[in-house]
Amino acid sequence: MQRQRPTSQVALIGCCWGVVLVLMALYFVAPQTVTSHRSHESILAEKSQTKPESSVKPVSEPTTFVDITELEFEKSGNITFVLFPNAAPQTAANWKRMIETQYLVGCGFYRAEQGFCLQGGCWHVQPPREFKWPVLPLEYKIPNYERMVSMARSTDPKSATSEFSIMLHDNSQWNGPGGSTPDGYAVFMKVIKGWDLVQMIVKGPTHKSSGLNMLDHPVNIVRAEARRIPASDIKPPLTPEELAEAKVQ
Repeated sequence: MQRQRPTSQVALIGCCWGVVLVLMALYFVAPQTVTSHRSHESILAEKSQTKPESSVKPVSEPTTFVDITELEFEKSGNITFVLFPNAAPQTAANWKRMIETQYLVGCGFYRAEQGFCLQGGCWHVQPPREFKWPVLPLEYKIPNYERMVSMARSTDPKSATSEFSIMLHDNSQWNGPGGSTPDGYAVFMKVIKGWDLVQMIVKGPTHKSSGLNMLDHPVNIVRAEARRIPASDIKPPLTPEELAEAKVQ
């Protein structure tokens, strides 16, 4: 016959087992809770260390400006030029002065040499128009490529005043040294708009005068305007070399 344990011993054993179960629960459950808590803290720490996007906008490049002139011709249209003041400062300044004083209004294109140049100015105007400013020095730097505009002159390199020539094709003969004119002809601007009008005018009827092809009907200027614009407005854009000579300092 088995001996029964006292009721107090049974209660004590049950209590011990209860303690064991509680400890086991804490052993397996508590680490997960702590790990989860630490993971949450880590996430918060990572978020706090994340650098906010910079609110400072990058500094944009300063706008480059150039000077242009627009000539309107009677019953024809407009031609726009960009000046090269860094290559030919005195020549460019002289041109702006003629535009701003309206000196060129009433002047225009009078000579057309197909495959060579379209020449303009006040040479054909009657009575002759007096040039009021100093004769220009020769400022040759840019080659006489197609669409470039250079000052017309006599055989004296320092004789340019108001006459100018638009190159219809590359003209190496006017590039100095190396061309047929060792001193060259001073390029001071370029046609950037209205090339179709240039080509139309040069195809007009002509007659010979002192060996030159003179237009039967000169095409005169009725409006002359100068203004400053961002270089980025010119389409197609200027080459880097042209922009270096055109940008306003």
